[in-house]
Amino acid sequence: MRHRLSPLVLPFALTLAVGLGCAGSTPKSALAAGPKAAAAAPKPAPLPVIAAPAKPDPEMQRLAGSVLLGGHVMEYLRDLSDGYGPRLTGSPVLDAAAQWAVGEFKKAGLENAKVEPFTITNGWQRREATARILTPTARPLHVSAVAWTPPTPAAGIQGEVVVVRDWDAVAVMRREELNGKILFKQSSLSHSTDNPRVKFSHALEPMRKAGVAAILFEGHAPNNAPVAHSCPLCPELVAPIPLLDVGMEDAKLLKRTLDKGAVTVEVINTSPVSGPTQVPNVTADIRGASLPDEIVVVGAHLDAWDFGAGAQDNGSGTVTVLEVARAIHALGRAPKRTIRFALFGGEEQGLLGSRAYVKAHAAELEKTVVMLNTDYGAGAPKGWTADGRPEVVKRFEPFAKALLTGLGGATLGDETRCDTDHCPFWLEGVPTLNLDVDNSKYFEIHHQAGDTYDKVDPAALSSSAAVVAVTAFALADLSERFAPRLDHDTVIAHAKEGKLYESLVIEGVIAK
Repeated sequence: MRHRLSPLVLPFALTLAVGLGCAGSTPKSALAAGPKAAAAAPKPAPLPVIAAPAKPDPEMQRLAGSVLLGGHVMEYLRDLSDGYGPRLTGSPVLDAAAQWAVGEFKKAGLENAKVEPFTITNGWQRREATARILTPTARPLHVSAVAWTPPTPAAGIQGEVVVVRDWDAVAVMRREELNGKILFKQSSLSHSTDNPRVKFSHALEPMRKAGVAAILFEGHAPNNAPVAHSCPLCPELVAPIPLLDVGMEDAKLLKRTLDKGAVTVEVINTSPVSGPTQVPNVTADIRGASLPDEIVVVGAHLDAWDFGAGAQDNGSGTVTVLEVARAIHALGRAPKRTIRFALFGGEEQGLLGSRAYVKAHAAELEKTVVMLNTDYGAGAPKGWTADGRPEVVKRFEPFAKALLTGLGGATLGDETRCDTDHCPFWLEGVPTLNLDVDNSKYFEIHHQAGDTYDKVDPAALSSSAAVVAVTAFALADLSERFAPRLDHDTVIAHAKEGKLYESLVIEGVIAK
């Protein structure tokens, strides 16, 4: 999952516009909104509730039991996180992991398991990054390169450090105050709220023209631990200035030293940016028995940042999708509708794979009845969130109480989020459900070297996979469609109610 302070952060909106604006689906993408975007939110029409089974459903019990008692979820996770490890978007390791996933889908008996490649504008590889204080006292600093930002010259960059309070202040500084300087922002770029990230993105090119040599950010993880992330709007647009994070404790040292007087530092970053790069999505189907043209998508992202093994984020989601596919196929009866299992690449850089899927499968969106997404970690399941659609919650509630309570997944909410791979579907009006889990410890290792197999609790992950399996099969097997697709104006209304609209406007995605 991408960095966020709240479910409302949308730093990647502009790149979504690039990727989805020409999808050509009906209804028109919310990202192409015009003056009608200001219309008041329509009240959703009530939907008939999904009738709860009068007695325990033995088929659903068998499906859940297949996951909980004889499941492969931890075996899959060990193979993925230990066998492949960091799966940086555009890397050979991600390509190899995609082929592994295709093989596992085929072993489980699924149809049409394949890689669906797409191309991103720029690739990037992490190499060594170093920094040191030169004056007043020489000492090294723990630093890491912000992904999809350019390397320094081979000899590095030396310059005086200038503290930046906010990006508006930089805009009014004179060229001689910026030329050749290394700026130091005493906050984390990855943990900024919407507006500072937007302002920073807009300030990058003027700072380059003013001669800013590099920018340092204060890290947010204790013990100088590096946390992987990319710059806003990357990798569609590569930052024009080298950007580096300074470890939390070293950043505090730098601040204390600056409080006493001038400081000069040297930074070296050897991480190269490449040109257009292919990235894999993986899809596989269980074909529906009577309504095969209607599709339930079960998705998660396969890519992971490169400091850790990506066991939690998002190996847990990836192996949930694989396990759900295995268990449903092993049930021996296909549901009425097709279930498509999708593993997306490039989520961490701006939902690139799910955007590419939505664009490539635009003709199928009208018959995509729901998208189930899992990307909030490996904690014990809580339930589902329906992204601004209370009518969906009410329709789903009796079913959830009857079939998901025993699995710990019956809690439903309608909080609007746009921070993971459901978002491109949601922006096209497709109903979405996000698996909600206990993430109380999620950010302790998020995008860090500690995101490894041993941090994942087998019982919690298996329970989450059982919740997804039962939900996916039941919704694919309904007599009627789960929920209607929303039109363009209604999507915009939901974006406003969920406080996403202003972020979209600020980033120039939609007209106010």
